[in-house]
Amino acid sequence: MVDICEYNDNAICFSADTKEGFTKGTPINSSNDIPVMTVYGYQTGAGAENNWENKGSTATPAFINNLKVVNSGVETETAIWNPEYNVYWPADEALNVTFVISTYISQTR
Repeated sequence: MVDICEYNDNAICFSADTKEGFTKGTPINSSNDIPVMTVYGYQTGAGAENNWENKGSTATPAFINNLKVVNSGVETETAIWNPEYNVYWPADEALNVTFVISTYISQTR
């Protein structure tokens, strides 16, 4: 789940409901099954004509690109993963934002 962290200056935070985890790969039975992940965030514009279904095939991860997110190590029903740096929701609340989460891929800069 992607949410606003009230404890962290309203930055975007990441958590998971381990009771109802969904994956297309290996079943995830615990928040500790994912120690590190990568998040990509896509903005496709405002309005239904710019939603993921209509714009996803041409979208690029300009909002968040390969953000490393590390599990806090606390096993709870809603575990928290801490991002490498803070990211905030776009100022325009009407924008469509889609997140893709995958295995962390280290990149040299």
